[in-house]
Amino acid sequence: MEGGFFRRADRERGKFRTFLLNALRNFLADDARRTMAAKRGGQLERVELREDSSSYEDDALRFDLAWAETLFDAAVLATGEEVKKKRGEEGWDYLQVFLTGEGEMRNYAELGQLLGMGEGGVKSEVSRMRAKFREHLRREVAMTVSAPHEIDEELALLRDVMMRRPAKDHG
Repeated sequence: MEGGFFRRADRERGKFRTFLLNALRNFLADDARRTMAAKRGGQLERVELREDSSSYEDDALRFDLAWAETLFDAAVLATGEEVKKKRGEEGWDYLQVFLTGEGEMRNYAELGQLLGMGEGGVKSEVSRMRAKFREHLRREVAMTVSAPHEIDEELALLRDVMMRRPAKDHG
């Protein structure tokens, strides 16, 4: 990366996620070749990396999951900053569960009492917060694709990847 790696990324040639995934694949292939080189004592059996292998699919899914989580985290962080400006840190602590699923889930009436607003106000606040999250996520995705028409396609891929992620172990 020190040699200007990121300068080779070109929006005209495709998505940034694809650029990173291909760079990772190339790195791993180069590393495998170096490891097997005879001058390094590599009398190892050569194994071809094929796109149809299950390990390739697992690696690609892990990469896509990490990518999706990075974009989601950035959108949650930006949304959180906006909520904190309006409702304070405590307000964000109460409301973030409606985006992240993390934290104590309360009903709207209880939240209204905690936030000093009515139940309808809480519903509106949650709705606005979710809309802001979608805006921020869309903006994050827009920075990683080469053309605006690819944003919805990338968002669909992110939704698919997030739906396929393994359940978190809470035990």
